[in-house]
Amino acid sequence: MSLACFECRRGGAFNTLVLFASDGDFDPEKSVSHYPSFYTDCAAFGDFKKVEKSRFMIVEERESQDSWNTGTDGDKLRETKYKFVDETTLAAKLPKIFAALLKTEQRASA
Repeated sequence: MSLACFECRRGGAFNTLVLFASDGDFDPEKSVSHYPSFYTDCAAFGDFKKVEKSRFMIVEERESQDSWNTGTDGDKLRETKYKFVDETTLAAKLPKIFAALLKTEQRASA
């Protein structure tokens, strides 16, 4: 199955993901795939300023993925380039991804 950006629905190969942790506790020893996430090509790592703490993180993997049968999303977070991102900025740049990731929190608390 091919990979597509949730924001724009364009298919392709991506190395940028947005991760979510409701408590903002991201463990660098856990794999990227441990966290709710979406690949995107609508924003790049450099589009976001680093903040000290957030429930959202942007991650740049070593390689681009082009299918759901991905290889490096099993890498540990520390093996990627990552940073916390501001929720307001993320919501403005990637509103669909932002809303969908927040819904994972609502489902978990239901």
